[in-house]
Amino acid sequence: MANDYQLSAQIIGAKELMQAISGVNEVAKKAISDALNKSAYELESKAREKAPHDQGGLRASIHTDQSPGHLARVVGNDIEAVVGTNIKYAHYQEMGGYGNRIVHKYTEPGTGKFYMKDASSATKPLLTDHLQFALKTIVNHLATKGAM
Repeated sequence: MANDYQLSAQIIGAKELMQAISGVNEVAKKAISDALNKSAYELESKAREKAPHDQGGLRASIHTDQSPGHLARVVGNDIEAVVGTNIKYAHYQEMGGYGNRIVHKYTEPGTGKFYMKDASSATKPLLTDHLQFALKTIVNHLATKGAM
């Protein structure tokens, strides 16, 4: 028995920690959803600023999906917010190419405006900031709930 080694540990506050962890799922979903909602509206605004316009139809059509259950919703293990447009020629303006014949000005192939891509790039730092705030919210929830 001289070669036996035994190590034991006691977690102080284990019950409180388990209670805090059990409630974090809903808090995390809400914090991340809030971060995505803020970012989606910022993306919408940037995309409208950057969208090419003649009469303003494309610009006015860019929106954050707010239909019931669509604003920053949980889909499986993901949380998503959708920003887009229902204008048929939007893709051709973004990527270049000939689009809907109703549109009197065409974008030549290879001469896309990349308004959504540019708006997305401009919004990424804001998304990072919002997600960092969400993480702080989640950690604060764990810390305060465990201390109760």
